[in-house]
Amino acid sequence: MNTTIAGLLLIGGKSSRMGRDKGKLAYRGISQRLYGYALLEAVCGKAYFSCTEAQADELHDFPCIVDQYPGQGPLGGILTAFESYPHTSFLVLACDMPRVALENLQHLLGQRNPTTLATVMQHPRSGRVEPLFAIWEDRIYPSLQNYWEEGERSPTGLLDQIPVQRVWAGSPEILENINTYQEYRAHIAE
Repeated sequence: MNTTIAGLLLIGGKSSRMGRDKGKLAYRGISQRLYGYALLEAVCGKAYFSCTEAQADELHDFPCIVDQYPGQGPLGGILTAFESYPHTSFLVLACDMPRVALENLQHLLGQRNPTTLATVMQHPRSGRVEPLFAIWEDRIYPSLQNYWEEGERSPTGLLDQIPVQRVWAGSPEILENINTYQEYRAHIAE
């Protein structure tokens, strides 16, 4: 079976702490969702937005996978991607990680181990895996389905239970999430 890898940019979250759509925030004069999509497309060739139906309407010129489990967190978007494209592995990236650059994605892809179920960035200080900056291999789909059916929703919880390739992030700032408007203002003021 021929497995391809595609980028999956997660933009469908509620952004409740931010108070506005995180993907629409601009860090480099372009919205984070367009910047992240361009990064993923550059390294994978094919990329998708994991989004809500309303966001898909706004992004009608781009390939979108509408999350079939809205309000269930990022794992619902990842599960929907595998249900839509079961023979595709996904390089998953959250839209609220503005320090991720092209070389970080290339580094992760260079360390990819398709014999495991995922290749994940590991925080250099805490040692925790970052499930939203990771390659989810297509072979993870049955484990993901079972985990979901058990009522579990934590992507980190799933990755902690299965064989994964861990890749040191180098700088902890790469894995920084911007979750509040105050954090956003502080970040762009740097």
